[in-house]
Amino acid sequence: MLTIILKNKVVARFFFKNDSKQFGNSRVNKLLIHDKDIWIGTDNYLTYCNTRNKTTASVKQPLYSGISGKNSFRRFGAVKDLSWYNNKILVCLGAYVLVQDNARRTRDFKVICKMSRRYYCVHADSKGGVWYGASDGLYCINDDGEVNHASESVFLSNNIYDIEETADSVLVLASYGYGVLFYKDGKVLQHLTEADGLSSNLCRKVFVHKNQIYVASPGGATIIIYNNGHVSEIKKVTTADGLLTNSVNDVYADDSEVCFATQDGLTVLDTRKPEATVSAPPVYITSINCRDQQLSPDSNYTFSHGQNSIGFTFTGLSYRSPDNVLYQYRLTEEQEWTEAKNTSLDFPSLSPGKYHFQLRAKVLNGPWSQTRSFYFTINPPFWRTSWFAVMCAIAFIMLVILVARYQVRAAKRKHEEELRIKDQVTQLEQQALQAMMNPHFIFNVMNSTMRNMKLICTCPILQGLSV
Repeated sequence: MLTIILKNKVVARFFFKNDSKQFGNSRVNKLLIHDKDIWIGTDNYLTYCNTRNKTTASVKQPLYSGISGKNSFRRFGAVKDLSWYNNKILVCLGAYVLVQDNARRTRDFKVICKMSRRYYCVHADSKGGVWYGASDGLYCINDDGEVNHASESVFLSNNIYDIEETADSVLVLASYGYGVLFYKDGKVLQHLTEADGLSSNLCRKVFVHKNQIYVASPGGATIIIYNNGHVSEIKKVTTADGLLTNSVNDVYADDSEVCFATQDGLTVLDTRKPEATVSAPPVYITSINCRDQQLSPDSNYTFSHGQNSIGFTFTGLSYRSPDNVLYQYRLTEEQEWTEAKNTSLDFPSLSPGKYHFQLRAKVLNGPWSQTRSFYFTINPPFWRTSWFAVMCAIAFIMLVILVARYQVRAAKRKHEEELRIKDQVTQLEQQALQAMMNPHFIFNVMNSTMRNMKLICTCPILQGLSV
């Protein structure tokens, strides 16, 4: 179905059906607006709708209806893309690229690319060149025929889903897997991926309006601000900004509005209004658990070293984007903020110390909320306390003193024992001398002398000698 909307009101609807049971209903795949004509590409044919009269609109007979023979539409397949080229229409089908002389609105089409690969898009640049994206990369047609640009870069060898052009003749390529590519004169000038801020590397469509490039992807839309050959800013557009869903199929923009074709419907954002201020979601600590004990977040607690397992549950209230609330936490003010993957945190084995648990939240592109806090202290075991260390030091000093005193006393006792033994030896020597000087000893000496004297007196020889 084609729906025409004028000033936020539906003014016309057209259903596209095919009388052939082989095709059934004909899905609308591509719209191209030129000179107040809307060219409509469906699964089964190409047609146009005249909108010069804003009160009425009519859909012309399908231009494909008269195609026959080897140019039969049944061999070509569904319309994937349309582009305006020198007063002609370029038609990208799944298996062919055609050109049709729109000035005469004939049903004669010329095949410029035949079935050798799968085609996704076609684009006529400002210099008259024809570019098309295929399953195996980027191609163009010039006077020398078809040129394969996939060999110039690995990024150009993947699926190219859409091609647009900036004011400085740079081609913007939507790659399904490599993100967005900026291409000119045989070179990839710039390559943007999720790491640079894209909503997804799987890019479906691109649209260029002045210095803004809009990218549609399954992860949301992306707005790229492009000035003088440089990307100055990249902004994401998601459900937090009003999209019905993050799965965006196509995008169109003018000076007043941006239209996002999503999987769940159409979202129109008014670019003339200042961006709405995204408020921070209020965040609450809903429960604190320590060894199956429920704690109050408004109180301070001191735990023993065995009570070092603590769990938190929390929530951030965002009715606009409940699934896109981001959380960060930290246990002390000196730590860096850590992203929380879920709405609960468990700390099974905390070290002793003082803690200041802090939690904050925000939605995408919004500010951080006010911080929620919880103070608690985990005491160390007694053998790790300061008083225990002091007692150990005192005990050690006393032990050293006792050992020193014992050693001094032992040395003193040894010295006294040596003196006692020496005194005993002296006494024994004196006793020996005294024993030698006793009367019995003197008597024996005198007796021995007297005997000797008698012997001299009785001996004639000795007497003669004595005379």
